[in-house]
Amino acid sequence: MITAHYDHLGQRGSRYYPGANDNASGVVVMIDIAKQLHNLDVARDIIYVATDAEEKGLHGAKAFVKQWGDRAIYMNVNLDMLDLQKKNTLYGLASRSLQPIKSDITATFNATPIKFRLFFSAKIMARRLNAPQIDWLRASDHYPFHRADIPFIYFGTGMDKHHHSVKDSFDEINFDKLTQVSNAITKFVRSQVLDNTSATN
Repeated sequence: MITAHYDHLGQRGSRYYPGANDNASGVVVMIDIAKQLHNLDVARDIIYVATDAEEKGLHGAKAFVKQWGDRAIYMNVNLDMLDLQKKNTLYGLASRSLQPIKSDITATFNATPIKFRLFFSAKIMARRLNAPQIDWLRASDHYPFHRADIPFIYFGTGMDKHHHSVKDSFDEINFDKLTQVSNAITKFVRSQVLDNTSATN
């Protein structure tokens, strides 16, 4: 199950907050994944969920998980802020239950110019990103899945100087790098939907 929130801050007084990286980038990558994999004969269904009200407290994802109920979900892949800008590092935070497939996750980035750093602890991720004020586990829509004991992996670029500012606009997006990110995450998703083993084994 792939998620990306489509809401942002929008119009606030005389200021307009475009939300290009947060999170048009994630939505675009989700759509690109769907486009690349739509004819694939898979062992698992792929469900694409564009969530709302993430900025106000993950309300869309919370409502979705509640409505979904007890039906099994192999894994949540959450996409939130994927523009690398001048940096060349993409970060991942994953459930500890996914540690056995760590090499599968990281291998998808080996053939790309993207540097990928994967964490299984939000506290360690916060220290490494020098952002102790951020709880990366609760920071985006993967958290409701985590609360429901559903394995997740969150992909994002970490800190962004234009986060929640009027400068988070499309002219700041590095589309070449965003394409590389999309292709790499698509490769990972493909590897998982062709495999019918459990994510928690």
